[in-house]
Amino acid sequence: MLELKNISRHCRGFALENISLRIADGECCALMGRSGAGKTMLLRIIAGIDRHDTGSVLLDHKDISKATIQERNCLLMHQENTLFPHLSVMDNITFPLKARRMKPDFIRQRTHEMAKKMGISHLLSRKPRGLSGGESQRVALARALSVRPAILMLDEPLSSLDMELRDEMISILQALKQEGQSILMVTHQLEDTLALADKTAVLDAGKMVQYGTTDELIANPQSRFLARLTGIRNYYKVDFHQIKDYPLIYIASVQNTRVSFFVHGLNCPERGHLVIRENQISIAVNSDAINPGSNQFSGVITGIVRKGETTEITLRNGITMVASLLLSDIDLMDISIGDNAVFSIPDEAFRIIGSPGI
Repeated sequence: MLELKNISRHCRGFALENISLRIADGECCALMGRSGAGKTMLLRIIAGIDRHDTGSVLLDHKDISKATIQERNCLLMHQENTLFPHLSVMDNITFPLKARRMKPDFIRQRTHEMAKKMGISHLLSRKPRGLSGGESQRVALARALSVRPAILMLDEPLSSLDMELRDEMISILQALKQEGQSILMVTHQLEDTLALADKTAVLDAGKMVQYGTTDELIANPQSRFLARLTGIRNYYKVDFHQIKDYPLIYIASVQNTRVSFFVHGLNCPERGHLVIRENQISIAVNSDAINPGSNQFSGVITGIVRKGETTEITLRNGITMVASLLLSDIDLMDISIGDNAVFSIPDEAFRIIGSPGI
């Protein structure tokens, strides 16, 4: 089991602050966040390549913060999967075993065992330059697993693969989990997270903004980054103000703007996130077509994008809002970018996600 306790590191104007997480044997944890959020830095700290300023790295309850790279056996596999070009596939796999001065019989046995597991036994005499992308990925993974790492860390392992190879690699990683291998992976793809991760941690500017089971995070995204990944387009930080004498009517004011909405029939915290389902919004280009009794958001159309059987209309006025409408509805309207329009938002389009500590 890997456990991080309040890991912090300051480096060249960037700070990784108080990162804590736990990965049990056979679990996969996904690290997500924008580029520059600190994900790769965290992997390097766990591997022992970089040193942290404060906090502890524990492996099976033992503090390994001061251990060398070889002593901690937390293996980092980079996105590039760099193989030694002058060595054969077999020699690439045996390299870390020889570096650890394992016995020749063990090296031979372990190499063939990993080659068989990765389906590359027929490639052992080949050089890396003659391998496909998927074959190179499997060789790199065989090399990484040959030393039986306590934790396997993968930096965007699936980003450069086509769909067929991606599915193949997901199957391999799922099998490793079943065998008890702990995995920590950096990814920007929600599909990879859903396929592999038991837990997910979201980093933003060096801070962990959300951590929990993957299902929990998908159901309650606490950042715009994660909300967009889950397909939510209209996601706003808001302050809720209850209307006096009306216990289930609130004014939801979008932070740092003059935009507000009436929210009916929902219990609201003082602060949180307001989600507006884009497929429940209707659009009007004149006041006669506005749905009475609904919230109204008027602005200028800044985007019209067709996506299959629907069209996304983007409206801007203090905030940006997106409505997803059927093509059949759009074809009846004469609208263009730059036109003024009104979105009608029914009560059922609102969803509240509480966010203590925003």
